[in-house]
Amino acid sequence: GLVAVQNEPGVLVTLKDKPHLQLLFLSIFVAIFIIIGFDVLSVIFVRDVIQGNENIYGILVGMIGLGTLGGAVILMLRKKHVDPWRDILIGMALISLIPLGPALAELGSRNIGIGLMLICNLLGGLGLGLLSTQVNTLLQVLPPPAVLGRIAGAFESTAVAGQLAGMLVTPLLVPGLISMGQYFFFSALGIILLTAVMTIILRKMLTTPQYARSASV
Repeated sequence: GLVAVQNEPGVLVTLKDKPHLQLLFLSIFVAIFIIIGFDVLSVIFVRDVIQGNENIYGILVGMIGLGTLGGAVILMLRKKHVDPWRDILIGMALISLIPLGPALAELGSRNIGIGLMLICNLLGGLGLGLLSTQVNTLLQVLPPPAVLGRIAGAFESTAVAGQLAGMLVTPLLVPGLISMGQYFFFSALGIILLTAVMTIILRKMLTTPQYARSASV
């Protein structure tokens, strides 16, 4: 009973022993920190830059939701087992299209810009569906069962921390230091760089026995 509970590893100990779990926590924090600016600025961008109304904004957001649903359906219908990390990397790369859409939309005509954002949001939503589903998969299989609940809670807190940090930083950058279009471009670039760094780290872990043992997927 009580002795068994006291002997269970804590969240920090578990993270220290599971490098793949460390990577999951850190990468999601950084990704949310970068992408949350889209949520903050997109409604202003649609109104002021592409002169769209609430209907256009609603359709743009709806395309992300449609893509997310599509990503989840693809995973459900897929029969062969695939490493969840591969889907996470693909999903992360696709998510970079969400801020890239408005960055490109600012350069062209209104109609072309809206069309680009619709396509980018759909594909980015697809990536979000892949990523969110497979992140949940890893959260179920990487931690020891005894600390599963605490790890899940710590992960949610990490995601919220990324949101709050991003929402605090975004107004400090836009419009004082950079334009919305520039911010979206750098956000897309940041997600792409994050994906590249994750790929390099995962490859290193795969070839390092001590790290490879921590990934019980």
